[in-house]
Amino acid sequence: MKLSVCICSHNPRKNYLSRTLEGLREQSLGLNEWELLLIDNNSTPSLEQHYNLNWHPNGKIIIESELGLTAARIRGFKEANTDLVLMVDDDNILDPEFLSKTLQIAESSPELGAWGASITGEFEKKVPRWLRRELLFLAIRPLSTIQLAARNTPGFPTPAGAGMTVRRSVFEHYMRQIQNDPFRKGLDRKGNSLVSAGDTDISMGAWDLGLGLANFPELKLKHLIPAARMTPGYMCRLHESMAYSAYVFKLLRNENPLTTLHSPNRIIRTFAREILKGRWNGARFFIAQVKGSRKAHRTFKGQTPESGSTPSILK
Repeated sequence: MKLSVCICSHNPRKNYLSRTLEGLREQSLGLNEWELLLIDNNSTPSLEQHYNLNWHPNGKIIIESELGLTAARIRGFKEANTDLVLMVDDDNILDPEFLSKTLQIAESSPELGAWGASITGEFEKKVPRWLRRELLFLAIRPLSTIQLAARNTPGFPTPAGAGMTVRRSVFEHYMRQIQNDPFRKGLDRKGNSLVSAGDTDISMGAWDLGLGLANFPELKLKHLIPAARMTPGYMCRLHESMAYSAYVFKLLRNENPLTTLHSPNRIIRTFAREILKGRWNGARFFIAQVKGSRKAHRTFKGQTPESGSTPSILK
């Protein structure tokens, strides 16, 4: 086997995960060349009661009782029997050539430590106009050209967790970091939390090791978006959580987290601009971002890179 496909799932929508598995079943890559690991992250009822992987000779359902995406991913990395792990969410549908093209990239680009996909969306209902500006926050990232960074590049769009392939050296580096700094276990979603920086933490390990990152347009993935994620209320929660995550991640990477905070003047100008342009939801989302970053600042005040202190728990 050359590739491990890891799906981490907690109480998934049955029809979504079924479509994810069907997309994998239709892959052009021979089943003997890859394994399928479905990590049941404390689902009720258990995934074994509804899903059967007997169609795959190297497929298995693994129960991880510790709740949280980070714990589930670590379990997947530990169970993987190959040098490449492809992370797939339980609401992703891969193009039939996705796995074969992933292996082609792995063989032709040994300098890359991790790489991601071109992600389009399938929405449960019609996309309202206000949501069109927010699709990036829902991990909708269609690509027309390759994005490549051979070294640490500020502002580079690191691969999204959905459809990201990671080399063994990178995920082993990540697991060593997790072991030495349990704080990192709080960087990703757990239960109802929308905190999300774990995939960025994983991918940037490539730069730590002197390897590159990339996103490829030929790796096509469809992200299924339910109606519940298409509401202003959900997007407010998402913006707040992502701003919180950005502050915490900078702190973790020994960067200055204060750069995520907006000055009072900027808050007033940005809020006023959104209102004057009639973008009421845009104003709400911006205030949610301000709230998230300031909440993180209150939680970890004084624990800046200059202080040399490292947070021990994410509240």
